[in-house]
Amino acid sequence: MAQKIEKRPTSSLSIKPAYEACVHRRTESFKSESPKQITISRFYDRMAHYIPDNAVVLAETGNSLFGAAETMMPKGVTFISQVFYGSIGYTVGAALGAAMV
Repeated sequence: MAQKIEKRPTSSLSIKPAYEACVHRRTESFKSESPKQITISRFYDRMAHYIPDNAVVLAETGNSLFGAAETMMPKGVTFISQVFYGSIGYTVGAALGAAMV
């Protein structure tokens, strides 16, 4: 089967960088706006500001994964999550493993 697969140059593919599809952006420092509603979008926009360069970010299955996956990460960030089986609790062991590296 491998011999039958036709190779194509990557320049012929319509592949866009992931950051073009990101919903959440790095923003200014958090400024309290008491009448303004706290939304999940606003939460991730603000959280992105606190992630330093070269950090390790782990996202648990569920809302945290989807929000974090769309967050614009700073330079050098390693993003770890598990989505194939949606294993709740994955980040506990992943955090331990990441800390040991």
